[in-house]
Amino acid sequence: MTRSKQVLTACALAVGVLGGVMNPALANNHGTMAPADNHATAMAKERKTGGVHIQRTIAKKAKNVRGKPPRKAVCISVHRPGGSPTYGKACFQPHGDRFWIKDKRSDGFHIKTLAMPRGNTQTWYECKDLKGKRAGWTRCGFSKSMKENTGIVFWVLAMKGDKTMGQSRQAPARS
Repeated sequence: MTRSKQVLTACALAVGVLGGVMNPALANNHGTMAPADNHATAMAKERKTGGVHIQRTIAKKAKNVRGKPPRKAVCISVHRPGGSPTYGKACFQPHGDRFWIKDKRSDGFHIKTLAMPRGNTQTWYECKDLKGKRAGWTRCGFSKSMKENTGIVFWVLAMKGDKTMGQSRQAPARS
């Protein structure tokens, strides 16, 4: 599978989870969300017409770092379907727009995060930890490309090659 197909596959998976993310095109005149059936219809039309219209994905490989995420970071974990074991953990640090990733098992899987600004399905941020459990915490920074004070949602995924083995719930944060 080519790199672009991998990213599109992962993003399509994530967009499938986005039922609660507000899309400005679906808001009514009062600034609140339009009825859920309109959102479902829009998502179905988008899938029918070829899927996600991603204009850019900013992808980085996580680097080894010392230390750990700050206490105020928003963290989520990815587990095997059914709950246990925990494959990995990811945290978003708003100041500096950094994703921290920790692989928690020596199982041959790698851990990555996918993130997008709320209401903008055309820009994606991806951070992959290919270093394994022995690396401890790793980190990617997006301070030069992520707008400040913007709402984002992110997920952490456990991957075996191109196959998703586990996916967290979505986590909201602010850059």
